[in-house]
Amino acid sequence: MNQVKRKKRKAHVEERDCVACGCCVKVCPMSAIQIFHGVMAVVDQEKCVGCGKCVNCLLYTSPSPRDRSLSR
Repeated sequence: MNQVKRKKRKAHVEERDCVACGCCVKVCPMSAIQIFHGVMAVVDQEKCVGCGKCVNCLLYTSPSPRDRSLSR
């Protein structure tokens, strides 16, 4: 049986969607998200483990999971 390897997905914040509410900051178990200058959330890709908790707490599409290969 061949196992399919999945790429790790990391959080990515869409600037146009973020309202800097801080919800994602509160739910992140790795403290990988910070509010930058009170304007938008920024994800530390080194700390993010791709758990998806930040995606589930928002009404908007930001932050969203993203393939590790596409992250900055």
